[in-house]
Amino acid sequence: MKKLSKQLGKRLFLRNLIFTHRSISRPELIRLCGLNARSVDRYTHELKALGLIRSTQVQGSRGRPATAYTSNSENCLFVGAVIDSWQLLTTVLDINGKPMFCQAIPCPRRQSLANLETDIIVSIERATQQSGQQVPYAICLGLPTHLDQPQTRARLLQALRNRYRTQVECLSTDTLITHEALAHTWLNGRIASIIFSSAFIIFDNGLHVTQYDKRLQALWHRRTPEGLGLNLACSCGKRGCLQAELSGEALIERYRQLAGATPGNTLLAAGKNINLEAKLGNQNAINTIRAQAEVYGYLASQLHAELPVDYIIMIQSSHFNNAAYAQFAREAFARWSGVSPHQFRPYAYSWADMAFAASQYARRNFAW
Repeated sequence: MKKLSKQLGKRLFLRNLIFTHRSISRPELIRLCGLNARSVDRYTHELKALGLIRSTQVQGSRGRPATAYTSNSENCLFVGAVIDSWQLLTTVLDINGKPMFCQAIPCPRRQSLANLETDIIVSIERATQQSGQQVPYAICLGLPTHLDQPQTRARLLQALRNRYRTQVECLSTDTLITHEALAHTWLNGRIASIIFSSAFIIFDNGLHVTQYDKRLQALWHRRTPEGLGLNLACSCGKRGCLQAELSGEALIERYRQLAGATPGNTLLAAGKNINLEAKLGNQNAINTIRAQAEVYGYLASQLHAELPVDYIIMIQSSHFNNAAYAQFAREAFARWSGVSPHQFRPYAYSWADMAFAASQYARRNFAW
């Protein structure tokens, strides 16, 4: 991760001292932090300007007036709002990362931008009011691929900034997933995450480098090696592309060919059923997962050769969090790429985790 500058490190240390003590006198703060009085005065002035602390006059040890600094952290709320295909999830954290509130409201996939804007503001207002504070200190908004367009992003950012007069950031949900994966895996260096069967996210030492790189997106439409694919039709008009062979439809077709039956009425139900049957030892389900994982490992090896990167993170949603699938894909990656399987890391998430990741991003990036 990116190292803190020396000055920022001192500021954070000073801020944490005040937060830890809740209330501390100026002489005691100078004694504990080891900084000179001028530096302490400068940094505490900045903290007051940001609304993170308050200062009051108290009676000193010799009867003289002295300045005391008090934490204002209970008023520093960080909001994460994430939209998926069906709902809008909102979480609120305090300055220490403690969850204060979490909610989900329906959010139709197809609605006007004006209605979406209203839904987001209503959701944030309800969340912050329930947390005892009406104005959030910082907001992070997560948008799915179908909404993550420049015009939509600009309008929503402007609406939230005008409404709350606060710091607002907007990220794609793919980027948020990868941010949270990096925070959990403690990986450093050049890292690529593979999101479902549609996107690559590249980070370099904690910094987001690229998301929708045209050169990388072409990898999804390379033909699957002979014997691995089902020659399924792809959205690009060709057949046998890696994107098509890693889709939910491909998983169902593989199972149907092996078991002679359809595992569910919808993609989500079929994925869950195959996952469950594999955990119960059903050999057809296990072979289905192994065949799909082999294609995944091949894609990861192609991505590694194209970049290259130090690590590849495999993003799995919670409804298809299968340890065997991750292990099969890791083994396939090692075979196809010739590098250590430890350079391939799986990470599973849920949509609740996504909203929490958004509020954590706001807290980590705007807490100072």
